[in-house]
Amino acid sequence: MPIAFKIEGLDAYIAALAKAPEAVNKAVRVQMKAELDAIDREARSNHNYTTRSGALEKSIDSEVSNDGLTASIWVSKTKSNAPYAWRIHEGFVGKYDILGRYFKGPQPDQFLYKAAEKRKQELMDNMQAAVHRALTEAGL
Repeated sequence: MPIAFKIEGLDAYIAALAKAPEAVNKAVRVQMKAELDAIDREARSNHNYTTRSGALEKSIDSEVSNDGLTASIWVSKTKSNAPYAWRIHEGFVGKYDILGRYFKGPQPDQFLYKAAEKRKQELMDNMQAAVHRALTEAGL
């Protein structure tokens, strides 16, 4: 005589597993954009350059990949009326004037790196929480 088993709730679990990748992908993408916005705000408010027009702050640009796993934030040379923004961020060597006098270039003010480093642990915690919420909402 054969023995039959029925696992109750397995159908719901399989359905939840099928929904999980899409739910996690969406949660990661949304959270990554929120984290980039937070780094952007931090960088805009904490740099050493004295700004008068706000062009340096407006030069920050970012994007998140479709899968949400790659995010980039950078100082754009073309986004604002601040073609000097990347020089402020990265610094540059000095130059000689027409009389042969040397003028030292500004030291780098790497405000994007500082903002990202400052928010690194919070970013990790927020991403972990977003994935956990997505899995919970998917039924796992």
